[in-house]
Amino acid sequence: MLGSTILGFHTRFHCQNFVETVDRFLEARIERESSTISYGGDLTRVEPYPISIQWPPEWADNQLPVALVPRQGATRRAAADDVLLGVGVDRMDYTKGIIERFLAVERLLEQHPEYIGRFVFVQIAAPRVRRSRNISISKHGCVRSRLGSTPDSAATATSRYT
Repeated sequence: MLGSTILGFHTRFHCQNFVETVDRFLEARIERESSTISYGGDLTRVEPYPISIQWPPEWADNQLPVALVPRQGATRRAAADDVLLGVGVDRMDYTKGIIERFLAVERLLEQHPEYIGRFVFVQIAAPRVRRSRNISISKHGCVRSRLGSTPDSAATATSRYT
């Protein structure tokens, strides 16, 4: 890793942990002010590069202010006024608790059947970057069948993997 010109970690804490580990185990020159490590004739800059969503996005400057956007948006027109919406957004990975979310939706609908047909859960799952343990999101079918609803019925407890 110290053969790289730039070495990035998600947080400042992880950068400091790496630098402290190098300091403890290797004979290297560490310049904390410039966040560099000199080892084996190579100079490596260690910096945090947080992984996040840019906010506000670049295109936000070209959008209407919220007050000028019609109150009845496309999603509101498509749903009744009493519909409750749950949204999950994560990478498609077994460590993100997606299966547990479907189990929680199932439990909610079992304990509160009055929400069947009124509660919609949308899980947005970005594909995994690399192959890891396989995850199966077939739980939504179980929730539907256990609660006596079908995709075409008016009382559908909808949860769909897209």
